[in-house]
Amino acid sequence: MSDRNTDRHKTPRAYESGAQKRKKAAEKTKKGKNILEHTQKLSSYFKRLKPTASTSEVSQNTLTELEGQTNEEADAACDLTTDEAADAACDLTTDEAADAACDLTTDEAADAACDLTTNEGADAAYDEAADAACDLTDDEGADAACDLTTGEAADTARDLTAEGGAEAGLEVAAMTEADSADDEMAKAKEVHDVGRSKGISSFQQCNDVGLWPKKCCSEFIYFWATEGSKRLQHCTFKQLQKSVTQRCKKRENRSMDRKCSKQLFIRKKRNGESVNRSWLCFSPSQGKVYCYVCKLITPQKENLSGEGFSDWKHAHVRMAEHEISKSHLNSVTVLGKRVSEKQSISAHLLRHSEDARAYWRHVLMRVVCTIKFLAERGLAFRGENELLNSPRNGNFMGIMELIAEFDPFLSSHLKGHAQKGRGKTNYLSSTIVEEIIKLMGQRVQQTIIDRIKQSKYYSVSVDSTPDEANIDQLTIVIRYIEGSTPKERFLTFLPNCGHTGSAIANGLLTFLEQHKVEIRDCRGQAYDNAANMCGKYKGMQAFIKEKNKLAELIPCCGHSLNLVVKAAANACPKAVHFFQFVQQLYVFFTASTHRYQILKTHLSQSGAKYSVPKPLSETRWACRADATKALVHGYHKIKDALDKIGCSTDEKDIVKNEANSLSKQMSSLDIAFLSIFWNEILNRFDATSKALQHPKLLLTTAIHLLQSLEDFVVSRRELFVEYEEKAKNLCGAEGYSEESSRRHCSSVRLNPLDYGKTPASQLSPGEKFRIGSFLPVIDRISSSLSDRISAYQVIVKRFGILSELLIASPLQISSAAQDLLAIYEEDLDSSLGNELQQFAHLVKHAKLDENLPIEQCMYELVQKDPFKSTFPNVEILLRMYMVLMVTNCSGERSFSKMKLIKNRLRSTMGQERLSNLCLLSIEHDILRELDFKDIIETFAATKARKVHL
Repeated sequence: MSDRNTDRHKTPRAYESGAQKRKKAAEKTKKGKNILEHTQKLSSYFKRLKPTASTSEVSQNTLTELEGQTNEEADAACDLTTDEAADAACDLTTDEAADAACDLTTDEAADAACDLTTNEGADAAYDEAADAACDLTDDEGADAACDLTTGEAADTARDLTAEGGAEAGLEVAAMTEADSADDEMAKAKEVHDVGRSKGISSFQQCNDVGLWPKKCCSEFIYFWATEGSKRLQHCTFKQLQKSVTQRCKKRENRSMDRKCSKQLFIRKKRNGESVNRSWLCFSPSQGKVYCYVCKLITPQKENLSGEGFSDWKHAHVRMAEHEISKSHLNSVTVLGKRVSEKQSISAHLLRHSEDARAYWRHVLMRVVCTIKFLAERGLAFRGENELLNSPRNGNFMGIMELIAEFDPFLSSHLKGHAQKGRGKTNYLSSTIVEEIIKLMGQRVQQTIIDRIKQSKYYSVSVDSTPDEANIDQLTIVIRYIEGSTPKERFLTFLPNCGHTGSAIANGLLTFLEQHKVEIRDCRGQAYDNAANMCGKYKGMQAFIKEKNKLAELIPCCGHSLNLVVKAAANACPKAVHFFQFVQQLYVFFTASTHRYQILKTHLSQSGAKYSVPKPLSETRWACRADATKALVHGYHKIKDALDKIGCSTDEKDIVKNEANSLSKQMSSLDIAFLSIFWNEILNRFDATSKALQHPKLLLTTAIHLLQSLEDFVVSRRELFVEYEEKAKNLCGAEGYSEESSRRHCSSVRLNPLDYGKTPASQLSPGEKFRIGSFLPVIDRISSSLSDRISAYQVIVKRFGILSELLIASPLQISSAAQDLLAIYEEDLDSSLGNELQQFAHLVKHAKLDENLPIEQCMYELVQKDPFKSTFPNVEILLRMYMVLMVTNCSGERSFSKMKLIKNRLRSTMGQERLSNLCLLSIEHDILRELDFKDIIETFAATKARKVHL
């Protein structure tokens, strides 16, 4: 049983009751009336409707569907005239017409209702169709009227713009159509405003006359008047198929539909000649033709200048009438007059702009030359102010004032434009100078990168040091082939990337990726011998090798040589004591200007060029070579100066005691011996180090230098007596310091085994000095050099065939070629062995430069036109070998330049400015080669745009 408390009316029904039907119908009727009350009059709305391109297609499709109805209704729909069409639109009472009128919620039915009248019956059918739509008050009619506000009805209503369409029955959607028309006008105005704001170039996008705004701005008119109508006509057959279809009565069971013809764009004269109607343009979006001259000058006067013309039946007559009409001729005259006036103004502005550009070009030429002068020498630009005639306005303004004294043009510019306040451009401010420095730095850097890409193969060197602001700067130096010689170029300073191998490697890889330099083309990497750089597992070289296994590590030969000397200087106590004595001597004289003057007086007595004692350095061992050289050459004069200070009554006791102590040490044979020995050794090391620092040095040459230095040091082993005689002549002493000291007798109780030794087992002081101080230094140098040279043996053995090509046998050449092919399989092919053998015979008969390494001579030979295509693999092999970096001394030079540019007075310099100024100063040869006319033209054109009318 059902619950008595439950409402029985809430029980679901299988069908609606009569009360429910009447209630629902009343709600729909009320809703439809409310919509119609707020809708504009349909007849007044149709007068301002604009046609769209899609209506003709919709009308054609709709008529095709309506042919499925009875033939009598289709014929009646086509043969309607003015009054008959109105009656027919109102008297559609058949079942099919009623169903079609009620089912207006679909696109097809809505289009069918729109196409029920023709051109001739459209005007008469407007009011009757509106009344018919208002009389739909039954259930189905109310539903149809209410559903016309949905998205489908709104979309259907947008197509009600064809000339021949009968929009009867859709007054409900009139407001939606009005909003759509307003949106189209707003879009056209937006295109017009965008073109006006962005410049004339934006008008090129509006090449459809039907989408032009009603009122065009002067820039729009001038653009299309000078551009012409060639891009506006759209008179091809394919484009003309989009025109509005004009329907006519059926004749002999055939439909006579008309479209725009290409012949309409041609005017035939009486003599048979034809001319193009350049003023006539077709709109693909609207499907109509327009007179683009009248559209620009006198819009909305007639169809050709307003809503468009689509009466194809009378088109030829209307075109002939229009082109001789007074309004058209007046429009052509006005347009031509405006164009001529605009052209005269533009010519004047163009001449003014060219004059201004030439003026600023001359100013910028002087500015750029001054920047090049200061940047190349690493000098500061700005001072305390930027005022003219101020002694503190900096180097840049000072040089500009100096040039102005001899340059009338710059003098007049400074008087007329400088110091005129904010908003007055003179291209002398620090802002402009910084921008030009940035552009010049980028230009130089890009030039180097382009040359690296042209060379393809390269090697990289990375090093770091803190600057004046205690910011760790990472320098990047690239070695590549430029022409026929290797070049090492500085690229940039990177800010602190970290001190681990992975962090430094990531910084380098990021920089190369940003500038599109392929890491797979890297064939070598040269670093100092620090663990974070050369570590086997976690060093930077290991991370680079993960990306490219062919990037071979080559430890810096210069740093390796310094480490050899450092190890030798700590080989024995006597050597350590000697360098401490040299440093004490320098400190003693430089600590007082009085003592330093006494030293200079004694050194200058000989009349020859003299050297004062130099300080020592832990990293630059060339300083130690200078110090020992000054000590040996001025040995007697320095000792005399110490004796004078030690005997002076004007000096303090502590000063006299120190002078006497230093003089006593110089009188010993030990100091004299070590001075001569180390001066000779360090002199050779210094000369070898300078040779290794050459940026064009090849790896084989560097190894030969190190091996020759090792042979030289080993040959000194047998010259102990010679050094001893020179030392005795230098200091005047006959014995070593141990001979004058008290000899300790060994205790029998403490050393019972040493008691009773024969006198022959006791070493003399000279022999003891030789074994304890002389030989350890030579042995340490020799062993250290051997260890350092062994680090290069792998790469030297790989490319050693190049230096031995003239003396190698064909079997040796083939074996070496096979080894190279196994390593560089992506760079070389199997014909390398044959090319090397043939090239060896060519080199034997060629005239080579004896002052250059054999590898460079061979590369210059193979670069010539007849041989480059004959020996391509030999050229690639020589190029990969020559790009191998021997030292990272170029990075050390960049640090020296950085410390000159970013000094204590310029410690707040930004990172980008520091890199650009260092780049312009270090790579000054490229700076002088480049022509910065493009930068000058860009700045001059920017300023010339600001024309004062």
